[in-house]
Amino acid sequence: MRCALPIACLLITCAAVGCAGRSGHGHAGSAGEPGLAQIERGVITPDVSQVAALAELDQALGYPRLGGLYHALAPADCQCMSVNAAPRANLLDGERSALAARESRGLCAHEDNSLTYDVLRTAALEDRNRQAGEALNDYYLLAQREAQLDLASRALSDVRRGVEGFAKAQQQGLMTKADRTEFPRREIELRDQQAQLQNGVAQLNTRLWNFIGVRPSTPDDRIWPTTDMTVTVEPIDMETAVQIGLSTRPELGLLRRARCASASQLAGARTALAGVSPLLGLAPQPAKCDGPFGILEALKMACKDDRELDERRQQLNRLAWQREMEIAAEIRQNVATVELRLRQVALAKESLGQWRNRNEELKGRSQTGGASYAEVIGSQLTLDQAESDLIERIAAWKIAQARLKQSQGLLIAECGH
Repeated sequence: MRCALPIACLLITCAAVGCAGRSGHGHAGSAGEPGLAQIERGVITPDVSQVAALAELDQALGYPRLGGLYHALAPADCQCMSVNAAPRANLLDGERSALAARESRGLCAHEDNSLTYDVLRTAALEDRNRQAGEALNDYYLLAQREAQLDLASRALSDVRRGVEGFAKAQQQGLMTKADRTEFPRREIELRDQQAQLQNGVAQLNTRLWNFIGVRPSTPDDRIWPTTDMTVTVEPIDMETAVQIGLSTRPELGLLRRARCASASQLAGARTALAGVSPLLGLAPQPAKCDGPFGILEALKMACKDDRELDERRQQLNRLAWQREMEIAAEIRQNVATVELRLRQVALAKESLGQWRNRNEELKGRSQTGGASYAEVIGSQLTLDQAESDLIERIAAWKIAQARLKQSQGLLIAECGH
């Protein structure tokens, strides 16, 4: 009893010292509460005095960074190479092979692992399907940005002609009503757009090399998407697309088979449910079959397994129904998106045609003095942007088609999985 009081006092003293030490690092306030120093509101101003002109900065940074080789990649190769290279899927297939090896050595002779094999294989297929969809998304974005880089370079040439035209007019003492700062401002905007496109191309190349499982020879090596950007009008029957997806998606096939699991496949049924949520498919504690009541405990456990199997079948049946509804809705939405993107391509084509006609009209009028060179070049810049918009709409249509196939499970089916 004499030891209890000193220990209690020591604990109280340590706690007080600790609180005091922590409270010393803030403003004066409630004891033990940390805080920050209080100041008046300030002003945040940028300082770019150390930044040189862009031409000097590019020279210092080594821009433009040319070099490396282009490597051709077709859409079908991008799709199938990414399907085969999916790292998580390859791990799952390795796990399935390891389970088969253990079974061949007689380590799992008392279990029916056919459903567990099915779960692992289906998870791998769904992952390959997902990776192929992501790879094709980046592939068509890369094609879009490469095409837009060419258009940005052409627009820069056009805008520089505008700057030179203003300079000549000033030298000749000619007056013009056009804003002399318009083309220099447009040049800055285009150079910024060009820099963003170049950065996007570099990032997409990095992602695509990883998706297809190929290591480039040098960091500057680039992928050239050899895709056909031709747009074809092919109406899609929505319900046919849904039925294809419901019969092709690996996940749905697994759930339909799992809901008919046998008693020896109970462990596989649990695994199938755990793939949806770790809280589903939890196995009960095994029975203790030793001792005088071991046989009775084993019989009780067998009855529990029968009840559990029935519950698992019901869960898998509900899950299969729910996923069928969700996947069908996803496919219908993706069909609608493909149709929307196709209509947007048609609108972009009409807009481009109108701006092309306007540009030709201004060029003709400029021959007789009816239009200034500033109007002609401004029209050409708008035409360049209209072409860029059309490329973006076509790429979006291609991506929508790939997403539709992904929701149907066709990206892996087309690659032999």
